[in-house]
Amino acid sequence: MQGWLVVLTLLLRALESYASDKAEKPSAWYSFRGIKSISSSIFAGRFTAINPMAFKNNKQGAIITKRDGKWNLEDVHRNKYISEEERLIGTQNWIPMNDTLQTLKLNFNNCSSKEFACHDGTCLPYESRCNSVGECPDLTDEKNCVKIIVDETYDKNVPAYDPTSQTQLLLKFSLHRILSIDMNKQEMSLIIITILKWEDFRFKQANLQSNIELNTVFYDEWNKIWIPSLLFLNTRNKFQSKNGPDEKDSLVLLGRNFKRRLEDNKEDLIQNYLTENSTIVKKNLYSLTFLCSFDFAKYPFGKQTCPIDIHFKVPDQFHLQLIPDGIELEEKAIGMFHITN
Repeated sequence: MQGWLVVLTLLLRALESYASDKAEKPSAWYSFRGIKSISSSIFAGRFTAINPMAFKNNKQGAIITKRDGKWNLEDVHRNKYISEEERLIGTQNWIPMNDTLQTLKLNFNNCSSKEFACHDGTCLPYESRCNSVGECPDLTDEKNCVKIIVDETYDKNVPAYDPTSQTQLLLKFSLHRILSIDMNKQEMSLIIITILKWEDFRFKQANLQSNIELNTVFYDEWNKIWIPSLLFLNTRNKFQSKNGPDEKDSLVLLGRNFKRRLEDNKEDLIQNYLTENSTIVKKNLYSLTFLCSFDFAKYPFGKQTCPIDIHFKVPDQFHLQLIPDGIELEEKAIGMFHITN
């Protein structure tokens, strides 16, 4: 069991974007987004406008033409589909002319790889996806804004670890408020803030913004992943954070890794931008009473110390390391006591 001992010294006074990520708009070509395997399908690649009523995919040989008010899509094998609607741009069903084929739900647009395609085909910079501001005319940029994607192999009871190296958990401690210091009871009551940071390569993060404050994850999502639990050894009943009454209200943020890729959701055809190995940040505020061992021989003018003994417990084979990431004292005095670290 690893731990970090924070020692507080009590001094007794004598009774006293869009710009950087903006994509170059492809005005001369269009493409389909939709089925998950579109990149390897016969409809992959760029369609060039031959005339206002025809588009051709020179790479795959597919062609789109308009006849009798509907659009016709034909692949190199002469399989034919008819658009469900009169418009071409945006999301719609393509109905097969052959009963052996399945209906395709596709989004036809001229968005670049750095742009999000709205349901109606409008293109937005990918930073608009899930930024809490509806910018698509149909608001599809703010629909299904998942941030954590786990598969069936993920076990949230197993700590995040890398078999090839030691996983680091960074812990920052902040003394937010001093509630009381009782020399007779040998205890100190504080409101503290802990900030934990770690990485977990086993799940995917989606639609993250460069501003980490926009990447808040609520309990229903972060409860899918492993979350470290802190143990405060010198508190009453040895308080453990995972058992705290306010644990569900923890502030959990995801820091974006700037390497990200587009993936179409085949159910609703809304694209998610996926990243991996992003930093997970968990911030908590606790009101705790710490048990101290004050030296009455030094009272009231000498220095007293009271430890804050923080640990987390995981099996040794997971190679996790708790690393102090700083101490901050937001409040430093109460009554005749002045606190330093």
